[in-house]
Amino acid sequence: MFNTIMSDRTESKRNLIMDAAIRIFAQRGYYKSRIHDIAKEADVAYGLFYHYFPSKEDILINIYQNAWNNLLGYIDHINRKTDEPFDRLRSVIRYIFRSFHRNPQLLKVLIMDVPRVDKFYNDENQHIFNLFFTRIAEIIEAGQKRGLIRKSHAPLIAAFIIHGSVDSIIRQYVYDPDFNLIEFSAMEITDQIAGVVFQGLRSDSKH
Repeated sequence: MFNTIMSDRTESKRNLIMDAAIRIFAQRGYYKSRIHDIAKEADVAYGLFYHYFPSKEDILINIYQNAWNNLLGYIDHINRKTDEPFDRLRSVIRYIFRSFHRNPQLLKVLIMDVPRVDKFYNDENQHIFNLFFTRIAEIIEAGQKRGLIRKSHAPLIAAFIIHGSVDSIIRQYVYDPDFNLIEFSAMEITDQIAGVVFQGLRSDSKH
């Protein structure tokens, strides 16, 4: 019981510091942010930061791993919920945009800051990153086996295309202040992507 309480408190404090780091990184950028700034934003002692994270790079990678593992967990969840490939793909796309609308600062950090640190490119983190494409490719391949998706499409290439369409729209929100004035719901954006990309994926027999 005591160990469980301590573990919960530790996890809560880690999350508090990570949330603060997301806000600081989003406001100032990774290289201009200091550990002192993060500790102050989290309202914790400077030295306590190092109790949970060895370095500024380490907390950034933890932010990335946490977000990416949540996404992978959602894909597993939706795969258990339905076996319809287009429903699965639509749900994953909608999840990503809902995540952006709930926490745009997190998506900004993932896009702008994470790829700039060397640790992102180690084998462990690249494996986590590539698992997303593998999972999407598996959904597409399953649809091909059922005759719902054209077999002429390479599943992994199709996964890259789906990710690219999602990523490019989110980057517009991050890079272009004028684009932020245009309010699209997660459902509307998902429908737009589905209308363009899914039409090309569907087998001829389903046209």
